[in-house]
Amino acid sequence: MDFRIVKKGYDTKETKDYILKITKEREEEISKKNAIILNLKDRLSTLSDRVKEMESQKRLISLSLLKAVEKAEEIDAISQQKYSEELASLKSFHIRWTALYNRLIEKYPLDEDLKNAKEFTKKINEIFILPNRLDKDAIEQFNRETKRQNEEKKSKEKAKIIDNSYDIDDIEITKLLSQIETDL
Repeated sequence: MDFRIVKKGYDTKETKDYILKITKEREEEISKKNAIILNLKDRLSTLSDRVKEMESQKRLISLSLLKAVEKAEEIDAISQQKYSEELASLKSFHIRWTALYNRLIEKYPLDEDLKNAKEFTKKINEIFILPNRLDKDAIEQFNRETKRQNEEKKSKEKAKIIDNSYDIDDIEITKLLSQIETDL
């Protein structure tokens, strides 16, 4: 802006008007900038609150996931334990069944029912013994126990033959059959 030159300097009225105009423009700019700053501060505050809320949710989700993983591991451990117990129970039943079957075979001639039982025992062996090579200790223990029981039976039979007291007893048959039924 060019001011008119008058005696003793620039025109005072024009200078004051110019200064007022500039001051007014600057104040308008400052108020606009202050409004923008307030708007940005509000937005920052809102976004900060949202970030805090999301971080809180993140922590809750993390804790929930950790608890879910812990629960899953606990369920897995329990199911593994139940599986092991059930498998041990089935193997124990198998051992008892085989021992009982062997006693029946030793005492009684092989008839159709015992042939069916023999087939059943073979199938059980296929399920529990043959494919499960990981349980070699159980298989060895089973074989040792079966061998020991067979040797005991043979020695008892020899003693009975020597004593001439080797009779098939109906009560013993009934007892064995009831044992089979309870084991099943």
